[in-house]
Amino acid sequence: MRTIKIAAAQMGSLPDSITNSLVAQDINEAIINGNLKLQKTSLQALRDLNVDLIREYNLNRMEVMMEQSVRQGANLIVFPELALTSFFPYFWITDDDLLMKFFETTNKWKNLVYKKAKELNLATAFGYAEKINGNNCNLFSIFIPSLDKDVLHTYQKVHIPGFDKPRKNEKTFQFEKKYFKSGESYPVWDVNFNTGVLAKIGLTVCHDRRYSNPYMVMGLRKVEVVLNGFNTPFYLTFNNKLDGDVYKFHYFPLQAQAITEGTFIVSVGRTGNIFGHEQIAGTCIISPDGEILAKTENLSEDIVYANVDLDLCMIVRDQKYQGERSEPQVLYNELKKHLNE
Repeated sequence: MRTIKIAAAQMGSLPDSITNSLVAQDINEAIINGNLKLQKTSLQALRDLNVDLIREYNLNRMEVMMEQSVRQGANLIVFPELALTSFFPYFWITDDDLLMKFFETTNKWKNLVYKKAKELNLATAFGYAEKINGNNCNLFSIFIPSLDKDVLHTYQKVHIPGFDKPRKNEKTFQFEKKYFKSGESYPVWDVNFNTGVLAKIGLTVCHDRRYSNPYMVMGLRKVEVVLNGFNTPFYLTFNNKLDGDVYKFHYFPLQAQAITEGTFIVSVGRTGNIFGHEQIAGTCIISPDGEILAKTENLSEDIVYANVDLDLCMIVRDQKYQGERSEPQVLYNELKKHLNE
C-alpha cells in the first residue's frame, strides 16, 4: 500500500499592526478617483507598507504549522497561493518599483521556507510571486528534502483571473491580469517522499481549479495528487447568481475533477481578513472517488490531515477506463480544430 499523510495548512488573517490597517478597496478608489491629494496619500500609504514584515509574520505561521504537521506524522504540507506576501493583487499598483516589493527578488524568504522543510524532513508546497526571464509569475512550488539531493519543482499559474484595470462598480478589485504572465504547461513530477513512497504530483494555482484542462492534461500523465493553493474572497460579482455562499462553486468542481481523472486533490486557501477582503477558507483534501476526506469547518487558521492511499487512483481509473484513457486522440484533434477556427 502506497500511503502518505498530507497536511493542508489553511492560513489566517494578517494583523492590522503589520498591514497598517490598509483596505485595498479604499486605496484603489482613492487612486483612481482623480483626486490628486487622495492619490498621493494613498500611494504613500502603499509605499509605507512593510512587506518584509508581512513575510516575516507569514513565515512564522508557516513554520509553526510545519512543526505541528510533523508531530502529526505528515509527509507533505501544502500552503496557499502567495503564502509569503498574502494576496497583494487586491491593490491597484502602477509603479513597478512598488509592485516589486511583493515579488521574491533575493530568494531570502523562499530559502527560509526550504531551510525549515529540510530541518523537519518535510515535503512542502507553497505559492509566491517572482520575476523570471523578465516575466512576472504567480508560482507554486514543491520542495522535497532528501539525504542525497533536495528536489524543487515549480509551476507557473496558467489561468489568470481578475482585471488589468479598474472596472466601474466592481467591489472586489483584483488585478492579476495586470501583474502576471500565464504559464504554458501542466507538468507532472515523480516525487519521492521521506517514507520511500513514489507519487506522481501536479500543481495548480487558485483559478486553475475552475477549468478542466489542467486535470485532463495531468490525467493523461496519470497524476495521483494535484496540489492547489488559492485565495478567494466571499464577495465575487457572480456569487449570487451561482451560489450565494460560494462553497458549492468551490467544492463541486474539485470533486468532479477528482473522480474524472482518478486523482487526489488538495486545495488550500486563506481565511480571515486580507487587506480588507474576507477569505472563504474552504481548505480540503478530496479522494479519487470524490469523497471529501478532510476540510476546514471554520473561518480560522487551521490544519486538516488525510492519509492518502495512492493505489486508490488506479482503482478508480480501472473502473472508468481500465487504466487507460479512451481515445485521447479525439480530444487532441478537436482542440486542433478549435484553435484553427
